[in-house]
Amino acid sequence: MRLQGEVYFQSRLIGMQVVPVADGSEPFSKRLDTALLALCKRLNVPIPIWLKNNTKQFAAFRMTIFTPDQFIDRIHFDQFKIRLFEEETPRET
Repeated sequence: MRLQGEVYFQSRLIGMQVVPVADGSEPFSKRLDTALLALCKRLNVPIPIWLKNNTKQFAAFRMTIFTPDQFIDRIHFDQFKIRLFEEETPRET
């Protein structure tokens, strides 16, 4: 799996990165946290506050959006969107 992060300012994409979500025996939430931290570091984005609404969005759509009020630090963007993608497996021919 891969976690993609997109940063928007005034409806324009100003940054995008993709990080792998590790496979392993750890719970999915722990692996997602680790990937989110790596994504924030790559995009130079402060770590957002994960709210109940983010959990609902992520469970339903495999994506969620963080708004400026979900950051303690001052930010330079309007939205931080994360999206989970499954790894594509090669098709057999």
